[in-house]
Amino acid sequence: MIATERADAFLTDNGMHPDCVDFEKCKNAFVSDMTNGLEGKPSSLLMIPAFLSADGQAAEGETAIAVDIGGTNLRIALTRFYKGAIEILDADESPVPGLQNEITKEAFFYEIAERLLPVVHESRRIGVCFSHAAEILPNRDGRLISFSKEIRVTGAEGMEITRELSQTLFRMGIRDKKNYVLLNDTTAVLLSGAAASAGEACDGCIGFVLGTGMNLCYTEKTPEIKKLKDGYDGDTMIINTESGYFTRVPGGVIDMELDSLTANPGTHLLEKSTSGRYLGQLILLTLKKAASEGVLSSAVGEEIQALKELSLSDISDFLSDMRGGSPLSCLIKEEDERTVLTVIADRLIERCAKLSVMSVAAVMEKTDTGRRPDKPVIIIAEGSTFHKLFSFKEKFGEYMRLYINERQRRYCRVEKVENATLLGSSFAALIN
Repeated sequence: MIATERADAFLTDNGMHPDCVDFEKCKNAFVSDMTNGLEGKPSSLLMIPAFLSADGQAAEGETAIAVDIGGTNLRIALTRFYKGAIEILDADESPVPGLQNEITKEAFFYEIAERLLPVVHESRRIGVCFSHAAEILPNRDGRLISFSKEIRVTGAEGMEITRELSQTLFRMGIRDKKNYVLLNDTTAVLLSGAAASAGEACDGCIGFVLGTGMNLCYTEKTPEIKKLKDGYDGDTMIINTESGYFTRVPGGVIDMELDSLTANPGTHLLEKSTSGRYLGQLILLTLKKAASEGVLSSAVGEEIQALKELSLSDISDFLSDMRGGSPLSCLIKEEDERTVLTVIADRLIERCAKLSVMSVAAVMEKTDTGRRPDKPVIIIAEGSTFHKLFSFKEKFGEYMRLYINERQRRYCRVEKVENATLLGSSFAALIN
């Protein structure tokens, strides 16, 4: 059996091959969980209402301030809506408070407010992108669930984010009234696309983030959100699906092994099959199992078994230059071994692309959008895994053509918006 066939047979036997993913069955399960989540029924998709809409028109010349509280950086920008687009007039970037050392809630907001002072009088509209777990409230504030990405802030449990920021600015002497909008980073990505495509013939936008994590948001008709209580009168609302939580994924043997090693077994199964946080580890575990089953030679197998970790960037480097200086290429002496490693890594990236397109296809089916080629759905894609992982974008495009264009007879296109979270936060403040 030649090396490619040997690798493919191993992946199929262990349920890890892209062909093991039944696209239609998985998509239908995703749509079902979307519907249940919107109705408040048991579902692995949280379907969180954003209390924001992508509908609306910003006023010419209107300014807004964007605050992006990320996992690594705090970014603040003064923006203006000018000639149908949002432009950044001034921007500042610094480490997010609480990243380098533990601080109090008061110190956290004081640092953010201090960074706001140079531009705070330039606009009454402030859009805050908060890249951590928060319950979005009908008043467009958000209640903290937890910080992530190693940020440590004491006394912050249950706080309302923009309320705390407003009170801190007041104590610093800022008395003019501000209108705040809090939004999730994926929502900001969607709104950046809505701002960029204003006036274009499109059938809505989908915000898709595939980086360290994985998530997707879209615009839903308000009557479909049956769990929604009073307090929102718009015709449509952005829904944060928290798609990484989806559990009805056709997992294989190594998926189950990886899941058992995580801090949250049984949850985030789609994210564990696709995101940068897990994909490198998943590929390494798959290679180790291939070594233990004799798919690789004993010499290379021993080297693979000795590896403690394998980053996704290492894998990407190997695939882009298989004879270069990446950790994997340094282990290999025989062409057959190189082929096996390449096929295993490539197929798992392909499976990641297939599952990602599945989630997009589910949203388009649920909303019945993208029926016309001259009016496609725009997918605003963000994240290092999507844009930097070797061959991912090409595979995503191939599955998009095969399943969305040819089988669903729907149409979409992928776009990238620079400074998406800043622009999307500004647009949220301008139109909501």
